[in-house]
Amino acid sequence: MGEYFTSVVLQAYLSGAWVDLSADWLIPESTSVEWGINGIGPLDVVSDIGEMRFSLKNPDGKYYPDGGAPLAGWGTNTKVRLIFTYASVSKVFLYYVEDIKLIAGMTTALDRVQVTALDWMKFANNKPILAPNIQLDKRADEGIQTILTAMTQPPLSYELQAGVNTFPVIFNGVGLRTVAYSEFAKLTLSEFGTLALLKDATNGEKLKLFNYTNSILAGEVSAYIDGEITDAKLTYRDNIINRAITTAYPKKVDNELKVLYSLDKPMKIKGGETITFRAKYTDPAGGSKINAIVESMQTP
Repeated sequence: MGEYFTSVVLQAYLSGAWVDLSADWLIPESTSVEWGINGIGPLDVVSDIGEMRFSLKNPDGKYYPDGGAPLAGWGTNTKVRLIFTYASVSKVFLYYVEDIKLIAGMTTALDRVQVTALDWMKFANNKPILAPNIQLDKRADEGIQTILTAMTQPPLSYELQAGVNTFPVIFNGVGLRTVAYSEFAKLTLSEFGTLALLKDATNGEKLKLFNYTNSILAGEVSAYIDGEITDAKLTYRDNIINRAITTAYPKKVDNELKVLYSLDKPMKIKGGETITFRAKYTDPAGGSKINAIVESMQTP
């Protein structure tokens, strides 16, 4: 005997309130929802960008932002959510409008729009991280927390399990520009953890870091790595990783203060005024760009 949902609702967050769009939702027409980690390999540890596609009736043009009378608040990055309810239990899927395509019908009454919406991971993939400060003795969850704090649009909820591994240095392999998603991947892989964007029942999105103990990668990891690499053994369930690649980022510790940046000329500041500027640290010995460890620097 088959079971059916009690209700399936499509909503959009417009002008500060959730509005039901179900009456205009063309459910059978190419409605699809994707989310989570698509791959099953040992390097697939971070959720991909989830996507939802659906179509809406548009005879009066309200669902096309460039039309004559669009809905207030409807357009790129508008929150949309699907709510599936069975008995008294609901599951929420939250996405953000990415693209709206107008499809003209044989008559105005048959006009419709095709909507593509992406989940929160799109913000992680688009968020630039500019020369983050190198940090010492941090876990993966602490590094991810630093990135989330710097984001203008963090997920509505998140839970970061304390990392099992503590890294001597993080963000030391980052160039002048990267994105949050790339740094999430580095930290999660280093932890042998999993970073998933879950569709929780409350908000429709919850970023959760599963540490090594609770990760899909959990298994035997035993390694002693030095200049000669005498032993390395990594196991991923039934698949064995028999090759490990490490990258070293050597750091120089000076015994005396060094000038890494100085103003070319005095900067005029009015009384009560605050000026913010960005500077590139340069190795005084060779002139190459460097990323200094902030904790070891002296405040000017």
